[in-house]
Amino acid sequence: MFHYRITETKYEKPKRPCPFCKTEQSQLRRHVLTKHQDEAQVQEALFYHEGSTERDNAFDKIRKDGMYRFNKEKALDRNQIMCRRGIVTLMFSVQNATASLEIACFTEIESYA
Repeated sequence: MFHYRITETKYEKPKRPCPFCKTEQSQLRRHVLTKHQDEAQVQEALFYHEGSTERDNAFDKIRKDGMYRFNKEKALDRNQIMCRRGIVTLMFSVQNATASLEIACFTEIESYA
């Protein structure tokens, strides 16, 4: 049984990786609109009216694509992944030849027995 102690720190909004130039941005939507307005995904998002659900969903797809590419290319080499609340460190062990993984994620949570 695990017990967790949550450390209280001020929340900082995580930076999101841009799927086009692979830089981390604190304002990803603004960055994509100003720097990558010629990309097909951005043009598709701009097709919808400002403030519409479809436009928000298109930009969510761009954001999630950037997180997926970040995880696929860089983070797994460092045993870290990008998730909704920032970067999470992975601690895993392979139990047998079928490669079943046991993963424990720690962000700002400390565990103690």
